[in-house]
Amino acid sequence: MTQNDLYYIEHIKHRKDINNCLYHLITKYKPLINASIKNYPLQSPYCTREDLKQEAYITCYKAALKYRDNMHVTFGAFYKTCLKNHYTSILRKENAFKRQSNKHTKSLDAIAATQHLDHLFIDPKTYYLEDYLICLDLFHSYYNQLSDAKLLILNYCLLKPYKQKEIAQILNVSPQSISKTMQYCTHGLKQYLNI
Repeated sequence: MTQNDLYYIEHIKHRKDINNCLYHLITKYKPLINASIKNYPLQSPYCTREDLKQEAYITCYKAALKYRDNMHVTFGAFYKTCLKNHYTSILRKENAFKRQSNKHTKSLDAIAATQHLDHLFIDPKTYYLEDYLICLDLFHSYYNQLSDAKLLILNYCLLKPYKQKEIAQILNVSPQSISKTMQYCTHGLKQYLNI
């Protein structure tokens, strides 16, 4: 390590002329940054070369703050290790995010065998948020077609923990009418969703 590196690192630690000192360190280690970026496999459209450069600059600043003169290693080697570890962490997170869709994917046959298709659209854990919101939008458009009485019964059945007998007592109707209304709504929803 040259005395210039130590000078710039000490100034960064003491928050003196940080921009200028960081600029000199980044300029000196630009070949290291470019080589590290070439070794990093760009797989995500969201992680561009410029993003990786910015990550390298941030890592340079953090490495300067962490570096100690008594480490028996040059700043260049320390920075190279920090940068490699940081890029590896980014790659690991990127790959983990990619594998999430594989972990949550189930065939429709497997879902149909283990649960009723009615619950397929109600459980937000089954699908990603976008799919769940589309289903909610379909539900809302279907519910807007129902009468106020049917909406009230559905509200008690689906959103509140009431049994059909309790709903019948609250609304002063027979339990059979509650059951028929629920069957009508379930059948209508299936037809509306083309299930």
